[in-house]
Amino acid sequence: MTVAFYRIGKVARWDASFYGAAQFLGAISGVATATLLLRAAPEDGAVRYAVTAGVYGSAVAFIAELAISFLLKAPRMGAFGALKRDKKR
Repeated sequence: MTVAFYRIGKVARWDASFYGAAQFLGAISGVATATLLLRAAPEDGAVRYAVTAGVYGSAVAFIAELAISFLLKAPRMGAFGALKRDKKR
C-alpha cells in the first residue's frame, strides 16, 4: 500500500522509504520473536514460517498473491487517481 500511495502522490518519497523499511524490520523482528517465544513452532514443516506455497510451487503462489493484491488495490487506487485528477482541474 505504501508504494501505491507514493505512486499517486499521497505519501512523500522520504516517508515512503522509512515506512517501507520499518515494515520490513517489523516483519523480521516479529518472526524472530515468534520463533523464540513459540519454541521454533513457526519453523515446523507444517507451518514453514507461513510461506504461501501450494502444489504448483512458489512461483505460481507468488503470481497468485500478486494478482490478489492488484485486484484488491486497483479500485481504491483508481478512485484516488480520479480524485487527484479532479483537484488539478
